[in-house]
Amino acid sequence: MKNIKIFAAILLSVIMIVSLVACGNKTEDNNGTTNEAEVNDKVESKDIIPDVDESTMGGILWNTFVEACKTNTTTETITTAISENSGVQFAPMVMEIEPGLLAGFDNNEITGFKSGYTFSPMIGTIPFVSYVFELEEGADAETFVNTLKESSNPAWNICTEAEQTVAGTNGNFVFFVMCPESMEQ
Repeated sequence: MKNIKIFAAILLSVIMIVSLVACGNKTEDNNGTTNEAEVNDKVESKDIIPDVDESTMGGILWNTFVEACKTNTTTETITTAISENSGVQFAPMVMEIEPGLLAGFDNNEITGFKSGYTFSPMIGTIPFVSYVFELEEGADAETFVNTLKESSNPAWNICTEAEQTVAGTNGNFVFFVMCPESMEQ
């Protein structure tokens, strides 16, 4: 009976030590809750953040994309949210896309995405085309974004040329736009 009590005491000690070690990786603030900022500082972000002036059309739409990703979970709802930004001063067409030849990429096929949507003006005289792609889990987002940038042609639209090309990621979602710096005329 004495051996069972000793064994039980040792077993409980081991369980407590394992529990303390397992919980020791969390940081807590003064309220005893997990401090997400400290935990997130330890995790490297794999998102590709474009270097774009926030006051330009491309910057405004990039920020709208990032915000839309917080509350929307599909390429369609994210694309629709971006197209509804007040800075978009044209009637947008939002459409699903499939891998292959896409507007703005000349004869370069764009493949390697799980789902995608585009929005662009109904009238083609504005040098504007935007895409939201969803990549498969674990896909090489950097290579995909580089392919988009290298394959794009800002002068794809007859008689006009986009002034900005913006591409970046938020999780598994990729945003790409070729547009004027401003919609002001």
